Amino acid sequence: NKDSIDPGHEHLFPPRKKIVLYSQFESPDGWVTGGVGTETVDFALGMMSLITGATISDDVVALVQGAADSFLPTKDSGYQTIVKLGAITSQTVYFGVGDIANQIGQAAGLREGYGFKVVDGTLSALTKKDDTETLTTISGITLTNFNEYKAYFNTKSVQFFVNGRPVAKHVTNLPDSDNSVPLTFYILTSTGSGRQLLARYV
Repeated sequence: NKDSIDPGHEHLFPPRKKIVLYSQFESPDGWVTGGVGTETVDFALGMMSLITGATISDDVVALVQGAADSFLPTKDSGYQTIVKLGAITSQTVYFGVGDIANQIGQAAGLREGYGFKVVDGTLSALTKKDDTETLTTISGITLTNFNEYKAYFNTKSVQFFVNGRPVAKHVTNLPDSDNSVPLTFYILTSTGSGRQLLARYV
């Protein structure tokens, strides 16, 4: 009944009040999917694929929605995924923790979370509070390769890593309200062709 994480003995003494969500996308159970246009969402063991329709402003989302307090910003948390994009430009992409893509969950003006954002080929670390974003540009990443993205959150900061390299630290616009959306993947096309996001696990 320990109340702290002890990596060396966690298998013997699981900490109280800990939620672990881990998916290799073996099934869509627990995921909410949808979008504008003729989106395609495929789940398979070890891979999830999101593809938008081929019209400007078509989008697609896959997220987990739980109880009102599925994400608690009063608790430390971590996020890790491997993502590859099918193209570099003409898209807006979000992946991370919380209702960061303004899809489902909190009402307008209250959306919060942390993770990563891509706009027209520019990758950024993201924190979001009450719909206001803090972004730090991350350079040197080929978005059309599989890359590992990590973020570690506490009540004072979020630290971001890509492929094991520290790339940003945010201390502003940290989420501070309970959220019903612990995980989000989202992609929007801004051209007349579909855009794809592939994720290996989260």
